[in-house]
Amino acid sequence: MAATMKLSKLRVCSDSLTFIAAINNKQQMKEIVSIVRDIQEISSEFDFIVFSHIPRKNNERADSLAKQTLRAVSV
Repeated sequence: MAATMKLSKLRVCSDSLTFIAAINNKQQMKEIVSIVRDIQEISSEFDFIVFSHIPRKNNERADSLAKQTLRAVSV
C-alpha cells in the first residue's frame, strides 16, 4: 500500500524480534528465508526504509487490531 501511495520513506514496526533481526540481516532462519527475501525485494522500492522492533506490550492497540482482522478474514 505504501508503494502504491508513492511514499519514498517508510518505517515498519513489528513486535516480532525474529523477523526484524532477519530482515536487518542480523540472523537468518531457514524457516522464514523466503518471506524475508520477499520483504527485502519490496523494500527496494523505497528510497529509505527502516525496520524496528516494538514490544507487544508497548503496542497493544495495534496487536489487538491485527488479531481482530485475522479472525475476521479466517471466518
